[in-house]
This record gives sequence, C-alpha cells and structure tokens, in this order.
Amino acid sequence: MPQDTSLHKAANQGDVEACREILDSGEVDINAPGAAERTALQRAVGGNHMELAKLLIERGADVNKKDKAGRTSLHWAAIGGHHEPVQLLLENGVDINAKTSSGMTALHGIVEGNRLECANVLIGHHEKVVAGEIQGTPLDFDAVDGEGKTAMAIAKEKKFPELFKMCKEKRLLKPGENANGACVIC
Repeated sequence: MPQDTSLHKAANQGDVEACREILDSGEVDINAPGAAERTALQRAVGGNHMELAKLLIERGADVNKKDKAGRTSLHWAAIGGHHEPVQLLLENGVDINAKTSSGMTALHGIVEGNRLECANVLIGHHEKVVAGEIQGTPLDFDAVDGEGKTAMAIAKEKKFPELFKMCKEKRLLKPGENANGACVIC
C-alpha cells in the first residue's frame, strides 16, 4: 500500500507554502497516491483547503483520479460538504457522474449527508449544462448506488424533503430548458 509523501502530509494540513516548495523541488509526482491511494488534491478538497486546491489544479493535479475505493476529488468535497471545492472541481472538468467502486456518485454522497449547499452547486451546474449556458455533462439523477438506490430515493428514505424536491424537479429538465422550464434555444 502506498505511503504518504511530504506533499500528502502538507496537503493534510492545508499548508500551501510547503506544498508549493515541494512541487517546485520536483521531488514528488503531484498525482502520486498516498495512504488509501488518496492524492494531495483529494486531501485538499476533503479538508476544504481552497487555496491549496487551486494551486494543485494549476500545477496539473488530475481532478478525476480515483482513490482505492474509487472516489474522485468531487466525492471527497461532496462528502465533506465543501461547496466551494465542489464548484472549483466542476469548473475544472471533473466527471460529475463518476462512480465509486460501490456505485456512489457525488450526488449520492451529498444526499447521504444532507449537504444542501453542495446540492445547490452541483444541481446549479447541471441546470447551466442543460440550458446550454456551459459545456459539460448533465447530472445523472437516475444513477443507482450499490444498493440500487438513486439519490432521490435516498433523500426520500432519509426524510430530507428539500433534497428530495430538488432532485425530483431538476431531473425533469430537458435540454434547452432553464430552471423555470422556459425554452432558452427557441
């Protein structure tokens, strides 16, 4: 099993200057897996260290690299309830529908933790893609986890009415519609 490098240790602490020095020295691969095969970027976004996450992405960190359980940086930001890193990752090409080895998407993680701010960011991105305002892949509201559950089903089961309503309404948007259902390409 991989061990943490000096970069991983500095990322755990959110130490931007130490990470910058380590990267400048060229002593480690920015995408090297550490313990549990987590990258420095996954540590940064999971710890809500925005300045560090920006630095790592600028220096070439792979936003879609998966850890031992198949989680990407988006999963770590979503599970932690960190909406700013979620936005940063979406702006930098992360796979919005990536699944872990157990089938969980970031949306599943957001719903499991009742992370409303993260849901607003993720679903807001989806709305912009569907409306044609930005390029990207729409959110897959029908993705099922390892137990065969969609995020909407989890929200209903856990009695998170706001998330349930949000998922139910937004999954019905059609390409070219905005959040109000108005045609934006007509």
